Amino acid sequence: MYLAQQSKARFPSQVPYVLGGAEPTSGSLIMERYNGAVAGEKSVFPGLPSSHIIEVQNDGTAPTAYNNTLSALSTVPKGSVVLLTGVNDEVTGGMAKAAATRGVKNYLVNSYGGDPYGFTQVCTNSHYVGAWYLEPTLWGQDALTAIMDEMNGVKVPGTIGVVGEEVTKSTDIVGCK
Repeated sequence: MYLAQQSKARFPSQVPYVLGGAEPTSGSLIMERYNGAVAGEKSVFPGLPSSHIIEVQNDGTAPTAYNNTLSALSTVPKGSVVLLTGVNDEVTGGMAKAAATRGVKNYLVNSYGGDPYGFTQVCTNSHYVGAWYLEPTLWGQDALTAIMDEMNGVKVPGTIGVVGEEVTKSTDIVGCK
């Protein structure tokens, strides 16, 4: 939602194109990242036409995301606002590089994961509005709780949600100077 909110604030009269990096070969959990991003954009732009939502398939790597995004951007009219996010920081980085290569002027990026690469992009690339930080330091704690519950006979869900939060240049953990 944050990416769409930033778009609405910066380009109030334009309905954006949403390019979401998707990695279906990694399974339903990873696809939920893509689906969640699209749902967030639609919640801010309820009338977003389906023609403005472009699923950019990739294999989780920046080079594939770059090449597939270059292709996808060829369908976006010149001068449009473009919103980019992917299933991880590297995919999002490849997508952002493609937008720059294509000469897209009005694009915004929200990284996904919050690894050091993604944080560097947030700090140094003016098109990045932030990153969805998955707080990897908490994964062990969440997993351990589920494992202990299961060992003690408590039924645990088939999947465990990972805590996340939106971070920006001004968030301490990002480390921008």
